[in-house]
Amino acid sequence: MFLFFINCPLLLLSQEEQSSAPLIDFETVSTYADARNGDNVVHDFDNIFSSAQKAELTQVLKDFSTASTKEISVLTVKNYAPYQDIQQYAADLGNFLGMGGKNDANAVIVVLCRSRGALGIVPGTTAETVFTPAILNTIVEQKMVPELSRGDFYKGMKNGVEAIIAQWQ
Repeated sequence: MFLFFINCPLLLLSQEEQSSAPLIDFETVSTYADARNGDNVVHDFDNIFSSAQKAELTQVLKDFSTASTKEISVLTVKNYAPYQDIQQYAADLGNFLGMGGKNDANAVIVVLCRSRGALGIVPGTTAETVFTPAILNTIVEQKMVPELSRGDFYKGMKNGVEAIIAQWQ
């Protein structure tokens, strides 16, 4: 069973808007520091996706970003402790990774934690007008949950990404 957290009003913020320190010093965790230095949009820290799946999802996301200047990132994580809330974790990690650029958080981050059965979707401040809780709930319930519940994590995440792209165009 998956718990889906999408109604929390957390947002990816520009560097100037960030006021509180995250619970994790992401800079000291080599996995996150390495991710920050790359241009990947798929961070499969839980090793859920095959190489081909990761490459396909990466291409979809990069093509969308190039055509639109909007950014979507997908992350899978083994755990999000010491956070209790995957939404806060997703927002803090997205901010650390610099999603959405320095001055315009035109981004959406999707984080899946298989071990805790949790999914968080966090829009940036620019994207929040498009991605209301009702829209995100529809995407999660209709496009993602059916596949995630069957254990097809790639298809669930890909369906979610495709629905986000369709909504955002």
